[in-house]
Amino acid sequence: MIKLKAPLIVFLILLFSCSPEDQNPTLQADFELAQPDFIVGEPLIIEEVTLRGVRYDWDFGNGLTSNEQRPNNIVYEEAGVFTITLTVMSTGGSQTTSQKDVIIGQYHANSLELNNIFPEYRNRDMDIYFTVNQITSPHGSGEILESEIYRSEVFSSFNSQDLPISWEVENIPLGGNGYSINQNPRIRFFDANTDEVIAHFGSVFTLYTSYGYDPDRLTGSFNAVSNGDGSLGIRYNAVYP
Repeated sequence: MIKLKAPLIVFLILLFSCSPEDQNPTLQADFELAQPDFIVGEPLIIEEVTLRGVRYDWDFGNGLTSNEQRPNNIVYEEAGVFTITLTVMSTGGSQTTSQKDVIIGQYHANSLELNNIFPEYRNRDMDIYFTVNQITSPHGSGEILESEIYRSEVFSSFNSQDLPISWEVENIPLGGNGYSINQNPRIRFFDANTDEVIAHFGSVFTLYTSYGYDPDRLTGSFNAVSNGDGSLGIRYNAVYP
């Protein structure tokens, strides 16, 4: 007969009486963001993740969720303050949660500069106006839905020989819904007498764009050239909630 010593018996009793939670006392859910704020369309960067569990549930506060340990494909398409929640579960069913707020800003146009219009409308006198339409349908959805967010007054006695002409604007958000800042919104310039489009930009109209950005001042600019040789310069700044 095998005789067990008292200390060994006590150890075995304690070992097999432990619950899974007792055997996993270091269950943790903690994470850090690369920075406290991001821009619409910019990937969220999660770093310094402390994960000890068997299941990971992320809720990013905007309808997006993930079960990956460290998601790397999260993009916010609207500005605001969102609460990120990470819940980690153990094999025994216990769980722990960590939360952090993230601020999502958006670039807003503050100046438009019309540099060129379609060739057939050059060197003629006309009255003009422009509209700004936000693309409201998701990129790649197969259709492009728009909503007008700005309509300028009519500017009289315009001639392409007067170009470039600039306008100060405000509250015109750039990007969102999966589109880059040179694709959304759509900006169209019209002959006010005929409502013919003399230049347009955004979405499929923009052929190429050159950029400049000052990260310290959170300001930038780009020049977009559309099919038909229209050319528009936009200056913008980052706006946070």
